Amino acid sequence: QKTEKINKKIEFVIPGLIEIYRRNYSLALDVFEKLFEKYNEQISLNILGQPMGSGGASIIERCEKLKQKNYHILFSKIFVPEEKYNDTLVECDLIFSPLNVKNKRPTGIEETYGRTEASALPYEAIQYSKPLILPQEFEVVDGIKSSTLIYKSSQDLQKLIEDIIKDRDKLSKLKKEAFKNSKNFSLPVLQEYFNKE
Repeated sequence: QKTEKINKKIEFVIPGLIEIYRRNYSLALDVFEKLFEKYNEQISLNILGQPMGSGGASIIERCEKLKQKNYHILFSKIFVPEEKYNDTLVECDLIFSPLNVKNKRPTGIEETYGRTEASALPYEAIQYSKPLILPQEFEVVDGIKSSTLIYKSSQDLQKLIEDIIKDRDKLSKLKKEAFKNSKNFSLPVLQEYFNKE
């Protein structure tokens, strides 16, 4: 696995089905649009999932507009095969998830990630030895706190990513930390995390 090597362009991946109740894609794209204007040659964003419903379609539409400006954004209009999904996560530098920690499903059921609904993110961060970027409302499992960056607002998120772009040593340290965390993470700890949820 690639762990400490950083890609020429820093690769950010938002994994999972594109469902607007689950994640705040608008916030993510607002921030990345500003970042692309300044740092297009230094970053790429991959929205790694199939769009669901009209909400997902509207996100893809926005991605296409960004692509037309020659920004380095990748997305899929169809189901992403498991092999491609895995390869992308192995190759990326950071996993970013703009989760709506409190969300309402289309069925009307209210969920809270980390409380009433388990998220695969901690598992993916461990499985692929990757640092995470998450909103502060998400309860980060102890074993990966040192390789997780937390943001409070879109301005905060933009600054946090700019810091990584400007100082690649920061990213290098994060990746080393993520690798160490994934090695230290035991299956029982992971099971306890999912059981608790």
